[in-house]
Amino acid sequence: TWVDNAATSLLAALDALPGVGSRAFVVSNGEPRTVNELIARITAAAGVDWSPRTVPARAAIAGGAAAEAVWERSRRDGEPPMTAFGAEQLSTAHWFDQRETRSALDWAPEVSLANGWVRLAASFGEG
Repeated sequence: TWVDNAATSLLAALDALPGVGSRAFVVSNGEPRTVNELIARITAAAGVDWSPRTVPARAAIAGGAAAEAVWERSRRDGEPPMTAFGAEQLSTAHWFDQRETRSALDWAPEVSLANGWVRLAASFGEG
């Protein structure tokens, strides 16, 4: 979400205290997008030419599983550069139900993704 939305949700949470204390809330725009689209929009706003290379999700997940197996067999520390989980997450649009957040905090995002992309492009132009 945009910082404006994060800030207004925090202010709404403060206003809703103590009734919402110790609860966790999802704060997002409620507009699902793939990671690929988010990267494409950010790079476009920055004026960066970006040409993604795509791999079918099943192939990427299988490749991630293979990388995990090789990594484990070679006894390397840390995580492999790609995992099956990572590939699956990168190929999935994520959306989190924020009905409880909107209801409990009496809040809704003020900046849409479309408006946010315009603002982001303008901020890159200022720098």
